[in-house]
Amino acid sequence: LGTIKEGIRGAGGESLSAERVDFLAHMLLGMLVEAAMVIARGDQSEDAIEEAAAIVDDFLSRMLGAA
Repeated sequence: LGTIKEGIRGAGGESLSAERVDFLAHMLLGMLVEAAMVIARGDQSEDAIEEAAAIVDDFLSRMLGAA
């Protein structure tokens, strides 16, 4: 979780409060765990993995852009 927080701080700069960084880190970790579960229970294709990565990228761009 600490590494995720560091990444969010680095991407968000000084504009993010400590509370927002903590909340986003927990959300991101949960999202990554659930994405892995969906992929593991599905066809585990390269397309599914790429789609999950695109969704995570989109989520982060939107969340950090709204900070």
